[in-house]
Amino acid sequence: MQNEAVGRNGTNPRSKDTDGDGLTDYYEARSLQTSPKSKDTDGDGLTDYDEVKVFNTDPKLSDTDRDGLSDYDEVKVFGSDPNDRDSDRDGVIDGKDLAPTGNAVVEVYIEEFLEVSKADAISGYGDPYFVIAVYDESGNVELGRIQTEPVIDAVKLTGLGPYYIDVPDDYSGDMFIVAIAAYDEDTWNEDDLYDINPDPQYYSLAVYVQTEKVSPSGVHVPVPIEGDGTGDRNPGENDAILRAWAVLTLQ
Repeated sequence: MQNEAVGRNGTNPRSKDTDGDGLTDYYEARSLQTSPKSKDTDGDGLTDYDEVKVFNTDPKLSDTDRDGLSDYDEVKVFGSDPNDRDSDRDGVIDGKDLAPTGNAVVEVYIEEFLEVSKADAISGYGDPYFVIAVYDESGNVELGRIQTEPVIDAVKLTGLGPYYIDVPDDYSGDMFIVAIAAYDEDTWNEDDLYDINPDPQYYSLAVYVQTEKVSPSGVHVPVPIEGDGTGDRNPGENDAILRAWAVLTLQ
């Protein structure tokens, strides 16, 4: 009798589970008010069965906690809680959080630094260190910076980092600006800038890093930071080559 009653609603009276989602037609129609003819009533990519039996979400709402992320994205992409608007409890709801399950950071890795002209008049090679800063897309607001320790008498450095700069999880701009400056530490005088930029107007390097939500399983493409300052300004004065990359990631 249950199947006959449900059958009048367009379901298959010869099957207890017309849509094959693991929930009986009677249970869907009478208890859940979901569609017994659709495995995914709310169209969010999760079956009605998984929503009810596995994730405890509402099979009639694509975004159960109304945080701006679909139930599917929360459980399958970001690993956040589809029943909690702020999964990592950082005060930013998941839909507006760059890192719904953790902390968003800009990661920078210096692959190679090569001093082309000797920076130190006394000992020869310089004592390089790096200042890495992250700005908003206008370049007017600094969001964070770090300074590395100097390396004494170094002509070539490889594999430095990774370095992490914390950025606001509620940042709403389209991109960040990541800037790297290389300095020669000088005991007696002001530290000198290395020229790592091929543009004669600048010494340092800067790149744009696209803003995107970061997830534990996501693949985020690093942005190369490369510069060769030889011969563009005052040849032979603190010229250097730098190869690095930056990426927005989860920490």
